[in-house]
Amino acid sequence: MAITRITSPAITSVASTAISGTLPAANINDTSIGNITALPAGVGGNLTLLSTTNFSGSSSNVEVSLDYSDHENFLFVCDYLKGTYSGAGENCDVHFKRDGQGSFDIGSTDYGFGGFLHDTNTSYNVNLADAMEIFRGQNPTHEHLFVASILGVGNTTSYGAMFVQYNKLDIGNGQSSGIMNGVYYKTDRVTDMRFSFTGGNVSKLQGKLYGYGE
Repeated sequence: MAITRITSPAITSVASTAISGTLPAANINDTSIGNITALPAGVGGNLTLLSTTNFSGSSSNVEVSLDYSDHENFLFVCDYLKGTYSGAGENCDVHFKRDGQGSFDIGSTDYGFGGFLHDTNTSYNVNLADAMEIFRGQNPTHEHLFVASILGVGNTTSYGAMFVQYNKLDIGNGQSSGIMNGVYYKTDRVTDMRFSFTGGNVSKLQGKLYGYGE
């Protein structure tokens, strides 16, 4: 925020690196920044690192906990995702597990998603599905990276959703990029999410989960 008014005492000099003089206490809450101990109510927006996932091996899926009562919305930053199956046309699926449930929801009408693959100008719109997706129609053995905002999963008043920006690196052959937006047709609180491929296993998943400041 810019300073809009300075009265007395006046600023005495302006140099290339500093302003000398004194800001009057009447124009600011405290003349010493060091005395500020907390932000005012309603000022937030910070990200809090909640967990780090660094899976390497071979597994049918990898789970990440969303069971944090202080947060309703999350950001998952994945800088390395890879699978064992070498072949085009595979998808990366995401499933949610609700609070109190013993298994993940995989019903044919539990989810929906839509997106766009820039390489081929291909649009996707699937209203009812058994999973949300990070990407469609790719080779899992390539290196995949994505950022996903996960909204509404920490409360019982709104539907869950996931908004994904995605990139694939095929070393020597270029890249693919796209977006994918998913919806979860339940308002229950979500405690876990799970990543898997439609072909083969997960061999690498490296990412960090953040909670949005509420």
